[in-house]
Amino acid sequence: MRFTLQDDQLRPPRDFEALWTPLLRQLSDLSADHAVWKNLEAGLTGGGDVDFVAPRASWPVLEKVFLAWTLEQGIGPTIVCRHMPDTMFLLAVDRSEHDFLQLDVRSRLTFRGSTIFVPGDIPEAFQLDNEGLRSLRPGAEGLLKLVISGTGPGGRQKRKTLDKEKVAELMSADPEGISYAATLCGPAGRAAISGASAVVIGEWSRIFMVSVEAWFLAKGLGEPATVWRRVKARRAKKSCEVIQTSIAESRRIPGDVDEWLLRAERDHEVLSGAPNCKGSE
Repeated sequence: MRFTLQDDQLRPPRDFEALWTPLLRQLSDLSADHAVWKNLEAGLTGGGDVDFVAPRASWPVLEKVFLAWTLEQGIGPTIVCRHMPDTMFLLAVDRSEHDFLQLDVRSRLTFRGSTIFVPGDIPEAFQLDNEGLRSLRPGAEGLLKLVISGTGPGGRQKRKTLDKEKVAELMSADPEGISYAATLCGPAGRAAISGASAVVIGEWSRIFMVSVEAWFLAKGLGEPATVWRRVKARRAKKSCEVIQTSIAESRRIPGDVDEWLLRAERDHEVLSGAPNCKGSE
């Protein structure tokens, strides 16, 4: 009896580290304000998207570099999504895998209606690896995740998120990085460090995290535009085809790729892909 292998059985698995590293190194070279701010390991292993920070003024250049990278890698087309405030999603559709590679570029991180971080705020909290790829130090990344993602209303603990984001591991590996990021919390910086110390030893200090939350809530009163950004972000998550696919499908394109692209084209900029991709001639 004769057996034949399907194309997907013959195709070698993607090397995400080899795919992403040249791009991230090139983007890091453009400016000291460009860096991966979280989940670098997940991106390089294919477990998630890549989260990047860069000033809005740099976005046109980042878009061009990303498009050139997709052409070099033989994937595409590229989709640009700007439906989320202070965010640009760059997607490279991989037809062979029925999914897309995603670079999330942010010009601002917020918490409770207040700005917590913009590129350039804490340059000492970033590090360069041997290949020139810039990323946030583990301790700083862990503290930002603790505040932004791990703290619920009223200073309550979001245990599942803390575990998923490996917050305790990140902070325990780099106490100095915690101190750098704590400066972003203003007068609540000491409370943030104390809250982080509790998480590292497997505990939770609600009183310290309430103090951090209260400071950002008060600060947010002077940033009414940031509150509006939160409302706009919630709407985008419900209405944007690209964002829904990214979140609900983990970047897997449901059904026919061309039909999905037609839906995405209704309210997104779709750039030409690699020469061997449909729609790029």
